[in-house]
Amino acid sequence: MNPSLRIEGIYGEQYLDILAQEGIRSFGVDFRPRSFNFLQHHIFFEILNKIKNRPNSIYLHFDQSPDFVVQKFVDDSKAILGPLNSGNLIQLFLEFSDTREAAFYDQFAHPFVWHWHPMADLEKMLACTYLRGVVFSYEQILKLYDQGRFDDFYKNVCSNFIPQLKRKDCQIILAADWSHEVLPSVLEFMGIDIFSYPINKSVELSYRIPNMILLKEKLNSIRQMRC
Repeated sequence: MNPSLRIEGIYGEQYLDILAQEGIRSFGVDFRPRSFNFLQHHIFFEILNKIKNRPNSIYLHFDQSPDFVVQKFVDDSKAILGPLNSGNLIQLFLEFSDTREAAFYDQFAHPFVWHWHPMADLEKMLACTYLRGVVFSYEQILKLYDQGRFDDFYKNVCSNFIPQLKRKDCQIILAADWSHEVLPSVLEFMGIDIFSYPINKSVELSYRIPNMILLKEKLNSIRQMRC
């Protein structure tokens, strides 16, 4: 089965509409304050209200946010969707790219995905009740290749950590850039479930001005690569 596609950094309905036409049903929204694609709370919930009856998976990306901020997003989402991930068309996931104690992520009692970090305690992450996936950066993997450290990554992650994730039915998400040609060996070793690509200058006419024609071309290229 070919991996599915996720587009991250969504900041407006214009992307959601065109991506829906392209069969994309998985999106990431960015609440990291320093991100170029930072999305304000009220704008996100305006969007969520409009798409709540569509079958989508939405990932809410945080980094170093206080727990009360994350909890507010969870609570406000429940106010719109009702009990989350319980028969709803919208499947909502939290997403974290920081390196806190595993208990921090589990405290929200809500499904989440986490960005792999080489210094993290993987056993504690595996023990998290609500862990539903791990995001790996393809750029980071390429750096390991260049540094001659991929053997360690293969031994500790591909041969150990990922099989344990699979047994927990966790998603393996590979975050790549549009310019990356993913090595077939990486696909084989990691068992990717989702390719994740960002909204950035590669698919924009200028800052926050989408180039829908170019986006479609990029999506077609990615689909051909996955075949």
